[in-house]
Amino acid sequence: MLIPLSTDAPIYYYPYATIGLIVANVLCFAATGFGMNPAALEHWVLYHGQGLDPLGWFSSAFAHAGWIHLIGNMMFLWTFGLVVEGKLGWRRYLPLYLALTAGCGLVENLVTLHHTKAWQVQQLPAADGVPVSAEEAAELAADLPKSRMSCSLGASAVIMGLVSMSLVWAPKNEVQVLLLLFRGFLFDLSILKMAMICGVLDLANWLWDPRISGPATHLMGFVLGTVVGSLYLKRGWVECENWDLFAVLSGKYGAHADSGPGVGLHAAEIRTYAQPTVPDSLEEEGRGRSSRSKLLKPINDLIDQGDVLTAADELLTLRLEHSSLRPNEERTRKLALGLLRADAWDQAEIWLQEFIDHYPQENRWARIRLAQLLLQNGRPRAALLQLKGLSTEGLAEGLLKVARKVLQDAQEQRRQGIEDAEPFD
Repeated sequence: MLIPLSTDAPIYYYPYATIGLIVANVLCFAATGFGMNPAALEHWVLYHGQGLDPLGWFSSAFAHAGWIHLIGNMMFLWTFGLVVEGKLGWRRYLPLYLALTAGCGLVENLVTLHHTKAWQVQQLPAADGVPVSAEEAAELAADLPKSRMSCSLGASAVIMGLVSMSLVWAPKNEVQVLLLLFRGFLFDLSILKMAMICGVLDLANWLWDPRISGPATHLMGFVLGTVVGSLYLKRGWVECENWDLFAVLSGKYGAHADSGPGVGLHAAEIRTYAQPTVPDSLEEEGRGRSSRSKLLKPINDLIDQGDVLTAADELLTLRLEHSSLRPNEERTRKLALGLLRADAWDQAEIWLQEFIDHYPQENRWARIRLAQLLLQNGRPRAALLQLKGLSTEGLAEGLLKVARKVLQDAQEQRRQGIEDAEPFD
């Protein structure tokens, strides 16, 4: 069993809705007898073949059959809710979660409309091996108890929607996973690999037993989440900063986006991510990458563990001898954001500027955060210069609000004659 525990994806918003949804699921679990009262669950599940049941779409998604069912779903909800809500904020995430819930319930309802009581009776194995006729099934259906009817419950379908949305928006980010076999094993998996493992296992289980059961509803949620996640991305409703699935599949993501010599229309030959063009002058530098990777490994480990203060101190010491040494793009981002959250503003300014200087294609978030920090430190002119010429097309709503607020406050301070507390070159 694979259980996700946490993620390294950038979190721009506190997960109020994710925490609230987990609390709501636990309270509903208590209200249904902690999975030990089947009679109480009868009023919550989504029955098949009983017509459209909009209330059941929602109630079934907040009901669970036992502690393992609940805890497993809540661990997935926590990890992948962090990714999705972390990009949208709770005001946009909560309606989306409920819409996914309704969508999964509606699709399952429509697919199982023909699963009437009579149809379900005909699927039951006959004691004498002779199939039940339609007339006999109709008679027996009247006495079929609800406990024998097919139904569904649990949040796993909508959570699989969150998994697939995370796949579309942040495939390169990682989740920490607990593998339970004879004992527990902790390791990191990219969201891409984690989502593919979940999807392939559900597909294999469904192909082995093609009924409308857990694997089938999981696949419904996965497909729906993929469609919704792609729509949000293509319409510019979410900012993935060129780390989305489409960018990764094209090989032009993050630092690889239009970087290096001869890219685009001026390239002498077609380049791919798998076979980059490297000038001869860089061959000697390439031979030194292994030693630099060894130097950076303990610092990378500290960043991955969230100990950004120690990582920043050790990295500063290391750069006294190796001035060009720096983490990769994603870890530089994590370091800068971690220092901001830790209120280590002087060090955060260094690494925000480092990101801006070395990753010009994907530095809008860093420019906005640095401008916010500069304004906070009494440097309105420097803040305005950071925002000058900033493209807002496709910018995440949260970042756009921050940029507008910084711009407004900085301009107001300049009108009041406030000069930068430190000289700006």
